[in-house]
Amino acid sequence: MDAAARECREEAGLEPARLEPLYSYAANPGRSAWAVHLFFCRVTAAASADLSDPTEQVRTVRMTVDELDDLIRRNEIVDPSLLIARSLAGMRGLLPPLA
Repeated sequence: MDAAARECREEAGLEPARLEPLYSYAANPGRSAWAVHLFFCRVTAAASADLSDPTEQVRTVRMTVDELDDLIRRNEIVDPSLLIARSLAGMRGLLPPLA
Protein backbone atom coordinates (compact mmCIF):
# COMPACT_ATOMS: atom_id res chain seq x y z
CA MET A 1 0.00 0.00 0.00
CA ASP A 2 2.98 2.29 0.53
CA ALA A 3 3.80 2.06 -3.17
CA ALA A 4 0.24 3.02 -4.12
CA ALA A 5 0.32 6.07 -1.83
CA ARG A 6 3.69 7.09 -3.26
CA GLU A 7 2.36 6.78 -6.81
CA CYS A 8 -0.60 9.03 -5.91
CA ARG A 9 1.81 11.69 -4.71
CA GLU A 10 4.37 11.33 -7.50
CA GLU A 11 2.13 10.81 -10.52
CA ALA A 12 -1.04 12.73 -9.72
CA GLY A 13 0.09 15.20 -7.09
CA LEU A 14 -2.50 13.92 -4.63
CA GLU A 15 -2.14 12.98 -0.96
CA PRO A 16 -4.39 9.98 -0.27
CA ALA A 17 -6.31 9.99 3.01
CA ARG A 18 -6.94 6.26 2.93
CA LEU A 19 -6.39 3.63 0.27
CA GLU A 20 -8.82 0.74 -0.08
CA PRO A 21 -7.76 -2.28 -2.14
CA LEU A 22 -10.27 -2.77 -4.96
CA TYR A 23 -8.93 -5.60 -7.07
CA SER A 24 -5.80 -7.31 -8.37
CA TYR A 25 -5.64 -8.91 -11.79
CA ALA A 26 -3.15 -10.21 -14.33
CA ALA A 27 -2.98 -7.75 -17.20
CA ASN A 28 -1.94 -10.43 -19.68
CA PRO A 29 -1.88 -13.82 -17.94
CA GLY A 30 -0.80 -15.70 -21.06
CA ARG A 31 2.40 -13.68 -21.42
CA SER A 32 3.28 -12.16 -18.07
CA ALA A 33 3.02 -13.01 -14.39
CA TRP A 34 2.89 -9.42 -13.10
CA ALA A 35 -0.28 -8.21 -11.49
CA VAL A 36 -2.09 -4.89 -11.56
CA HIS A 37 -3.31 -3.73 -8.14
CA LEU A 38 -6.19 -1.25 -8.07
CA PHE A 39 -7.03 0.96 -5.10
CA PHE A 40 -9.73 3.46 -4.25
CA CYS A 41 -8.71 6.58 -2.38
CA ARG A 42 -10.13 9.77 -1.07
CA VAL A 43 -7.87 12.79 -1.32
CA THR A 44 -7.08 15.02 1.64
CA ALA A 45 -4.81 17.56 -0.01
CA ALA A 46 -2.76 18.35 -3.06
CA ALA A 47 0.83 17.15 -3.02
CA SER A 48 3.73 17.99 -5.26
CA ALA A 49 3.71 15.85 -8.40
CA ASP A 50 7.06 14.63 -9.68
CA LEU A 51 6.65 14.30 -13.42
CA SER A 52 10.39 14.29 -14.11
CA ASP A 53 10.69 10.64 -15.18
CA PRO A 54 11.08 10.77 -18.99
CA THR A 55 10.14 7.09 -19.33
CA GLU A 56 6.61 7.75 -18.07
CA GLN A 57 3.92 9.55 -20.01
CA VAL A 58 1.55 10.83 -17.35
CA ARG A 59 -1.19 13.37 -17.86
CA THR A 60 -3.40 14.20 -14.91
CA VAL A 61 -6.99 15.01 -15.80
CA ARG A 62 -9.44 16.16 -13.14
CA MET A 63 -13.13 15.60 -13.74
CA THR A 64 -16.30 14.77 -11.91
CA VAL A 65 -17.58 11.20 -11.65
CA ASP A 66 -20.45 12.19 -13.95
CA GLU A 67 -17.97 13.41 -16.56
CA LEU A 68 -16.00 10.16 -16.29
CA ASP A 69 -19.18 8.11 -16.62
CA ASP A 70 -20.16 10.08 -19.72
CA LEU A 71 -16.78 9.31 -21.31
CA ILE A 72 -17.24 5.63 -20.48
CA ARG A 73 -20.72 5.62 -22.05
CA ARG A 74 -19.27 7.23 -25.20
CA ASN A 75 -16.51 4.56 -25.37
CA GLU A 76 -13.81 7.21 -24.97
CA ILE A 77 -12.11 5.49 -22.02
CA VAL A 78 -9.82 2.70 -23.24
CA ASP A 79 -7.74 2.06 -20.10
CA PRO A 80 -8.83 -1.32 -18.68
CA SER A 81 -7.61 -0.47 -15.17
CA LEU A 82 -9.74 2.66 -15.07
CA LEU A 83 -12.80 0.80 -16.37
CA ILE A 84 -12.39 -2.01 -13.84
CA ALA A 85 -11.74 0.41 -10.95
CA ARG A 86 -14.75 2.59 -11.80
CA SER A 87 -17.06 -0.42 -12.09
CA LEU A 88 -15.89 -1.98 -8.82
CA ALA A 89 -16.07 1.32 -6.90
CA GLY A 90 -19.69 1.61 -8.01
CA MET A 91 -20.48 -2.01 -7.10
CA ARG A 92 -19.00 -1.57 -3.62
CA GLY A 93 -20.83 1.68 -2.88
CA LEU A 94 -17.68 3.82 -2.93
CA LEU A 95 -19.07 5.78 -5.89
CA PRO A 96 -22.55 5.90 -7.39
CA PRO A 97 -23.28 2.86 -9.57
CA LEU A 98 -22.29 3.20 -13.20
CA ALA A 99 -25.52 3.57 -15.15
